[in-house]
Amino acid sequence: MYDVIGDVHGCYREFVRLTEKLGYQWTQHLPIHPNRRKLVFVGDIADRVRIL
Repeated sequence: MYDVIGDVHGCYREFVRLTEKLGYQWTQHLPIHPNRRKLVFVGDIADRVRIL
């Protein structure tokens, strides 16, 4: 099974809380689900940086 997550845009704390609500446990800075579910990211992980 997959958990699909949209744009994170650098909101790390909110991302961690969301994954914990979905049942993921953070081990060595990685979200691991006890039932082997996988995270799928659609969209941006971070905002685009302005190029001058």
